[in-house]
Amino acid sequence: MIDYSKLRKVPLLRILFPFILGILFTSLFFFHIDCVIRFIYIVLFILLTASLIVLFINPREKIFDYLLFGLIFIIGMVYSHASLKTPSIEQKEKFYHGIVCEVPQLKKNSSCFAVQLDRNQFPDLTFQEPKMFLYTTRDSLLVDSVCIGKKIIFYGKLNPIKNLGNPGEFDFKKYLSTKYILFQSYVPLSRLDFSTTNHGFFLKRFASDVCKKIIHQLQNYSFNDNSFAILLALIAGNRDFISDDLEKSYVNAGVVHVLSVSGLHVGIIFMFLQVLLKFLDYHKRTRFFKVIFILLIIWIYALISGLSPSVMRAALMFSLITVGQSTQRDISPFNILALSALIMLIINPLQIYDVGFQLSYLAVFGILYFQPVFDSWFTAQNRVVDYVYKLFSVSLAAQLSTIPFILFYFNQFASYFWLANLLVIPLSFVILILAIIFICISGISAVSGLLGWVLNVSTYLMNSWIKLIEQIPGSVIHDIHFPGLFVVISFVFIFSLFSWIKKPQAIKLYFVLLSLSVFLLFGIFRNTQKINKNMVVVYNIPKYSSIAIYSDSLNCVIGNYEMHSVPGYVQEIYRRHRQIEDIDKKMEYYRLDSIFADSDSGFFNNQKSVSVITVGENSKIMFYPGNRFEKQIFDIKAEYLIVSGNKYPPSAPVFANSIILDSSNKMYIEQYWETYCRKWSKNIVIVRKQGAYKIEIDKI
Repeated sequence: MIDYSKLRKVPLLRILFPFILGILFTSLFFFHIDCVIRFIYIVLFILLTASLIVLFINPREKIFDYLLFGLIFIIGMVYSHASLKTPSIEQKEKFYHGIVCEVPQLKKNSSCFAVQLDRNQFPDLTFQEPKMFLYTTRDSLLVDSVCIGKKIIFYGKLNPIKNLGNPGEFDFKKYLSTKYILFQSYVPLSRLDFSTTNHGFFLKRFASDVCKKIIHQLQNYSFNDNSFAILLALIAGNRDFISDDLEKSYVNAGVVHVLSVSGLHVGIIFMFLQVLLKFLDYHKRTRFFKVIFILLIIWIYALISGLSPSVMRAALMFSLITVGQSTQRDISPFNILALSALIMLIINPLQIYDVGFQLSYLAVFGILYFQPVFDSWFTAQNRVVDYVYKLFSVSLAAQLSTIPFILFYFNQFASYFWLANLLVIPLSFVILILAIIFICISGISAVSGLLGWVLNVSTYLMNSWIKLIEQIPGSVIHDIHFPGLFVVISFVFIFSLFSWIKKPQAIKLYFVLLSLSVFLLFGIFRNTQKINKNMVVVYNIPKYSSIAIYSDSLNCVIGNYEMHSVPGYVQEIYRRHRQIEDIDKKMEYYRLDSIFADSDSGFFNNQKSVSVITVGENSKIMFYPGNRFEKQIFDIKAEYLIVSGNKYPPSAPVFANSIILDSSNKMYIEQYWETYCRKWSKNIVIVRKQGAYKIEIDKI
């Protein structure tokens, strides 16, 4: 058993840990009943009173540790409950007003504005101000003219954000809810109006203006496309200009974090300033000036890069480190890490679900916990060897603490991340510092020309190194299915093992062997329980027909697109679903309007415009992609009829018991089919509304 009192040396961890548990507990068992909330407040009062009494009598009593744990746990529950509470909205059109809070975006078919709504319009909210995505007619002039801080008034209806409901898909609704983006709406231009003056969000608006000037300055120099994209990502965190192929290479090499302004970039600036201003450490007054200057530069950079959550986390952490160092006291880095996390969670407790938040804090924790152990294993006399080893050990330490979450969220592992980091980290340091200097002196043509050439060469070298790493056989291990239980077991194993290495004890070795045994046994159990399922899945892909067939004899996807033009996000949906179902066979793609009979497997029975899959011995599933109903559709007995491509229902009833409308059908067509199914007592599934529909069958 772990003694909670041993955490006295890092008291802020004693607060952070139960606070996080309270947030997680509340989100898992979200309370809607007011009497339960009142009960929590009573328990909170009792724990607070008991803690104060024990603290007054004897603060070293062990019971105080448990009371403190329970107290912070309840505070975390109550606080996160207020954040999780969503406002009630009227299901009718009305006037709403708010302020544009992000840079407007020009979409393929619309203009998009992120709007922070006025909290006074939602009397049941406590403290947060909900946000929404407001879509309107595509208008490039409007997008260019509207800036952050513009007040907007529109007449429309708020619609809750929904996921598509495909198996294993990214939970976009939950991701947006961590940023308090709860609604979306489409409003015609005639129903919205913008103010002529700006209201609020001054810092964000300033950061946006600075970012535009940086883009303009970089464009004035003859950087090649990839160099320009990398420089803009490093300086301002803007990845809009990075090609898909280049970004994929960085992902496969395991260094995609370089392309997002994060703790790495803030840390580079922090270390550069520490070295540059080291001469100010000798006097008290100059140390104070150094602290103020470093804090100013860090937060100016955070502002320029858009004040994203990842940058704010890093800026806060290094600000606390700077202040802590100025006191010349031995302050635990774990306390600084815990304090920054606690502040961020107080600002927004839902950040605990942000993948970037989790990975960034785990990476720093891993470096603080594991890297000293690695340093004790090897000491190099040669400076170059020592530098390479330390760079390797830091990368390995960060990876060790994040790898369970990486496997869980991304289902792949970059095998040569450590090799990529050997050149990427020092090069990114040089590129970032030189790029900032280039921006500052861009008016001096002679010096800026030389710096521009160096930046071009440096970014080309870094991109070439990444491409080289990606091409090494086995550079990426794809399709790793890593359940949540594996994440917990992995953390127990990793931290128990290193705790035992630092200070061997029997109890630690017991946890190492226990976690390893559970991991192996659970893996064996999953393999023995693996069942080859046969199923037909109608995916919810907006404006697409997308029907997958998984069986022992064939795995294929039937859709209204060519095999070579399947959208990337659609392929990701297929991949994640196959991973969940443990399907590792190669996928084939067919067009819905041209699927054919397979003479080898007899899988498809094509009858002009009607394609049939035989299910078992008697039942069938019909696909109907034709422009009109053929006569034979009334002669086929089937359990399911899948309709796509905006076909009106026939006048007579078909033999199918259930009608499935895929996402290629428009809303008015769905209404006709709803009327048809009510008339002829048929079951209807509208995939656009209900999400992906899965038909499990014993044998195809």
